[in-house]
Amino acid sequence: ADCRDATLAIAREVTRRDDPLSHVSRQHLSNLVNAFSKWPQEADCRQATVAIAGEVLRRASGPSDFTPQDMVDMVNGFSKWPERAQCRQAAVALGVGLLGRADRADRLSDFAPQGLANLANGFSKWSDGTDCRDATVAIAGEVLRRVDKLSDFIPQHLANLVNGFGKWPEAVECRQATVAIAGEVLGRADELADFIPQHLANLMNGFSRWPEEAACHQAIMDIARRLGSAGLRFAAFTTPALSTIANDLARECKRGEGSGEITETALLRDRLHKLAHHLHYATDRLERADALGITNIFRALAKARLFDDFGSLARAGLDRLQELHRAPGFATENNLESMGNL
Repeated sequence: ADCRDATLAIAREVTRRDDPLSHVSRQHLSNLVNAFSKWPQEADCRQATVAIAGEVLRRASGPSDFTPQDMVDMVNGFSKWPERAQCRQAAVALGVGLLGRADRADRLSDFAPQGLANLANGFSKWSDGTDCRDATVAIAGEVLRRVDKLSDFIPQHLANLVNGFGKWPEAVECRQATVAIAGEVLGRADELADFIPQHLANLMNGFSRWPEEAACHQAIMDIARRLGSAGLRFAAFTTPALSTIANDLARECKRGEGSGEITETALLRDRLHKLAHHLHYATDRLERADALGITNIFRALAKARLFDDFGSLARAGLDRLQELHRAPGFATENNLESMGNL
């Protein structure tokens, strides 16, 4: 609480000052953004970060002059408030700066694995932006240049990279880099128990963007085999992660049925059945889920034709949806596509 209160006091000071931020060094700006991003729900931190984003834009003549770590901290921080125009514009400016670095002889070799991963994850918050896409493609190219050193990337780095690359499945470099990461995950098959559940959920979701790639498909199957086991119990996953996994399992199940992969399809349906079984007994899960999570779970069970499991969850899910529907803002928070899927 003391650290939070101190950070909020600093944030208020940043927005209260009459003098501009032009005298603040790049490193200090990035340190401030990095600190404020730890409390994204706080209005003071948001307002101070927006003010810093404005300063970054005023220095648009040289966003590539930020050090690699400063760029990483900035993009990562701005991505905590992706809906704010100034944060988006500043991230785009930094993306352009990153592209300028990528054109140099040493490319992005001075970025650490964690930095590349955080940048890809940060830029993914603006998946409709061309400059963010191009910056992520440059990061994918750097990952491919380090394909023989992927062992230097810890599970969190791999998961963040795949999560970022998955936002642009049409980009050849993003696909190739994800395939390379899938190969690395396959090489660590005996270490999957050391991956935290959220990272595995992100990896599975990212690999599912390219199911036609053998390495991506096999990595999904390796993760699926361990789901529900002692080392990877469903209780360890958050409800949003389980809804994403359910969607990925159902998608692979449908693809397997179409290609005649009987054994693998049976395994995928079994894991989806066990996931539903867990949700049936962990009643608080659906009682606190959001509309998108319920939609993904219902759609997955219907797609896999697990109608008994669907029926066992229907009442709890529908009761929760009715509760959400009565809350103000339901229509604006849930788009027509989600309602159509329901």
